[in-house]
Amino acid sequence: MLYENNNIKIDKIKYNNNKSLLNKVLPKIIDITSRPNTNKNFILGGSCSYFNEDLDQSGKKLFLWKEFRDYIDFIKPHIQNYLNEINKSEDYYYVTGMWANVYPPGTHVAKHKHNYFQESSDLNDILAILLYLRKPNDSGNLIIDIPENNSTVDYKVTMEEGDVVMFQSSLCHQTEINKSCESKFIIGIELVSRFQSDKAQNNNSSIRETLEGL
Repeated sequence: MLYENNNIKIDKIKYNNNKSLLNKVLPKIIDITSRPNTNKNFILGGSCSYFNEDLDQSGKKLFLWKEFRDYIDFIKPHIQNYLNEINKSEDYYYVTGMWANVYPPGTHVAKHKHNYFQESSDLNDILAILLYLRKPNDSGNLIIDIPENNSTVDYKVTMEEGDVVMFQSSLCHQTEINKSCESKFIIGIELVSRFQSDKAQNNNSSIRETLEGL
């Protein structure tokens, strides 16, 4: 575990087949992150395929791509280990999406959190798993707000290409500005408690896959 304190757990692992995956999927990632997008205001200059306007929700269903099979098979046991660390079972969650982010030079993600279904007192209700598929030098790291003494401190997670970070995304988080001359690409997976997801299902067409079914 990279960081562990007061029920907050941040884990980081290395996906060793990342270079092969990048070579296989980069053209498709560029395509899917170039489609019409509602571009939520926390994405400052980049694009997140989760918010694509495609009616088939393909921008949040990258788990259907055969190119990601090896990565999914790799990451599932690590997700299960993380769930054990936070005392949750995989039956507690739905997978609500797998998507791609692109951040060209000069862009970044503003501070935000993933409690967009409804506020929850359970820190573990929403989890993020992020693969840094392409991470040029000086393209920016992840910053997570850690509660401390009635305030918060910035915790920097230094990421390299092929690194995967898992954390409770109900915590506020942001990225540093991409100061490189190349785009950064990240693949995200989100797990949401079934209670939260059921509430959201009343209002939209959220995806609800099981971790076992990926």
